[in-house]
Amino acid sequence: MIGDRNFRILELLKYGKNNIVEIAENLEISERMLRYDIEVLNQVFKYYTSTEIIEIKNANLTLLLNNYEEKLSLIPFKEYVFNSFERQAYITLDIFLENNKFKLQELSYKYDISKTTLRNVIKDINLEIDKYNLKIDVDSNKGYMIYGRESKIRFYLINKLRSLKNSKFNIYFFNNLREKLLKYSKTIDLESAKEIVRNFSEDIKLTDEAFDIISYYLYISENRNIGKNKLIDSEIDNKSFIQKTEEFKKISKYFKNKNLYELDMMMLTDLYLGLYNYNEEKSFYINWIEMEDIVNDIIKKLNENFEKDFSKDKIFREELLHHIKPAIYRMKKKITLGESISEEVIKEYGDIYNKTEKSLGLRWDKDEISFVTMMVKRALDRIEKSTNKELIKILVVCGLGYSSSKLIVENLEENFEVDIIDVIPYNQLNSYEKIDEVDLIVTTLDILSERNEIIKVNAIFKSEDVEKLAKYGLPRRNIKISESKLLEFIKLNQGNNEELIKENIRKTFGPWIYMDIEEKKVKRIYDFLTPENIKLNVEVDNIEEALKVAVELMVKNSIVEKNYYNNLKKQIDKYGKYIQIGDMTILPHGELNKDVKKTGFVLITLKNSVNFYNEEIRIIIVLASRDKDEHLDAILDINKCLRKFGFEDEIIKIKENKEIPTFLKSMLEGEK
Repeated sequence: MIGDRNFRILELLKYGKNNIVEIAENLEISERMLRYDIEVLNQVFKYYTSTEIIEIKNANLTLLLNNYEEKLSLIPFKEYVFNSFERQAYITLDIFLENNKFKLQELSYKYDISKTTLRNVIKDINLEIDKYNLKIDVDSNKGYMIYGRESKIRFYLINKLRSLKNSKFNIYFFNNLREKLLKYSKTIDLESAKEIVRNFSEDIKLTDEAFDIISYYLYISENRNIGKNKLIDSEIDNKSFIQKTEEFKKISKYFKNKNLYELDMMMLTDLYLGLYNYNEEKSFYINWIEMEDIVNDIIKKLNENFEKDFSKDKIFREELLHHIKPAIYRMKKKITLGESISEEVIKEYGDIYNKTEKSLGLRWDKDEISFVTMMVKRALDRIEKSTNKELIKILVVCGLGYSSSKLIVENLEENFEVDIIDVIPYNQLNSYEKIDEVDLIVTTLDILSERNEIIKVNAIFKSEDVEKLAKYGLPRRNIKISESKLLEFIKLNQGNNEELIKENIRKTFGPWIYMDIEEKKVKRIYDFLTPENIKLNVEVDNIEEALKVAVELMVKNSIVEKNYYNNLKKQIDKYGKYIQIGDMTILPHGELNKDVKKTGFVLITLKNSVNFYNEEIRIIIVLASRDKDEHLDAILDINKCLRKFGFEDEIIKIKENKEIPTFLKSMLEGEK
């Protein structure tokens, strides 16, 4: 088996270094290790090419095959051992170039690595693709897939392939990487794509970078379209603007074919217009894919010039992104916006105009500066609202039922200062009448909206969900209550009866307090999970067997009918991994009031973990409910327990059913 270091030895020899001590120092290894690497190289070359590659005489090395590169194709790739960077690069291309989907077991076998190692590679890839709003995660078919917009996948692939091209790989690995890209070429290869772009732009000055990006985009898009990974309408900004340009007509006429569609023509035009732009005076080059960097730079300068923080205003950022591309194009082509607004804007908002002009940095047209000035003015108004504590309005959209929506609401209110204006199921989103009042949609589902920002979360918030929402700009809730606020509350409630004071406490301090004064009608999780509704340390082989044990217990205790198992399975097949609420806990439930005799929970802990969408599960809490309210406090109790450090580890250690309710009370109320 040979790896990168073996081929580095050959490269050093080819470039004139032949002393063992010198080469060992260069590679930062011992002379003994160097001799071993050479022995391995000779064995591999002798076996596959009938000739050794290096001769050792005293302390000097001689390359026996000066044209060894021509022999490399004789050595099968199975002999090569990846370093961590190479392995991640190769696996990334496997995932993104093939089918967007994969099975953990298949990739693990292909690369001869453990599932744990592969999961760590996927974790590293996720860190790399996060800035494109992409994520590799478990899908509903017990495999993994890429989640995110197709346009973002294409832009990531462009940057990834260009960076790999410029990486210092050894010649053997690089040749195999190039061979992999050739195999991916279902309809067009990269060289053909470059030739097409070269012919198209022969009379136009394009930088090497611009030429590369357009060629890669053509290559990637045509092959992804063949694989049924197509752009959707909402992914294209400024459609009406792009369609009116001469470039769009020219590009459509030249590039459009059975594998490249109208949306591809719009995206190509969008790229082309941006990549072709120069400011001759300042040699200012616009890289369309890195447009966010330009916006970040403008926002940074706005922050300095206005002494305000624009960076958290997502609406402003999106407005800038959408405006700057066509603005630069219009200025380059000397296209006017029609009726001028600059005189009016300068007169009304002169100070804002001057600071905006200074922040833009380039020599912008007055009307274009005026349009950006109005965006800045709206952003300043929003900052003022934020300063005055006007809360961001959130719409919660959930496909997992009312219980899950309740969890999202609780987690949002516990972590952030926000105004949750409504909670609706997904099927009501398109007809929702108050959509114009919504600043942000928070959901458990993969949905797109042209009108609103959307953030996808887990029903039980994980740290990455909180971080994602904080990154959007939601103000964190201060978990401390000020002394002045308490004093004001006491003064306002002097003379009120206990019930009214309790009601006012919950209204005023709800998200900050633990409600331990129980109403008679409230049933907590420990009220439901009595010893007869619990089975501990159960031995099963798979998740289906575990669910059958749980449902049999529910039938025995007159909570559900026998057919509830089918109801339960149907919901699990529909929502998949979204019913996982902890590291090793799932909370499955069937349809509301279907095959249900009374609202109830059962708890099953497993002796050995079972696989659930590539996660190891040992705790199963099954819910059956007759109405949407009776179980809610118990659900919130589960949420609180799961956020306690070590809760899952502790519960699976318990051996006696009767200990569970006491343990849950101690978790929720601090009782020993």
